Amino acid sequence: MPRDLSERIARARAVPITDEIRRRRMSLRRVGLELVGACPVCGDGGKGSRSNRFAVHLRKNVWLCRQCNAGGGVVDLVMHLDGIGFNIRKREPRRRSATCLAATMPAGAARR
Repeated sequence: MPRDLSERIARARAVPITDEIRRRRMSLRRVGLELVGACPVCGDGGKGSRSNRFAVHLRKNVWLCRQCNAGGGVVDLVMHLDGIGFNIRKREPRRRSATCLAATMPAGAARR
């Protein structure tokens, strides 16, 4: 992997997962060290506001959907929510995701 690409990936992974959640206006509630709620992809399973299918561990900066059986870091979250793979994500720098922008932005470039 080219050095520049690995630096971009490292910067994208360093973005706090809570920043991406806020940016997407996801409705989650805090329970201990986690934010829980309905999965934006698979829904709430009929539980409404009591759903805890989707969880974000704040200290570990990781997420898990108990129904989709998916989880990971912030880059994985963006791929899950947008429904695309990593290779596509690398080729689409104009997507609206802050994580994507961090992953595709050249080092030292000014942010808007």
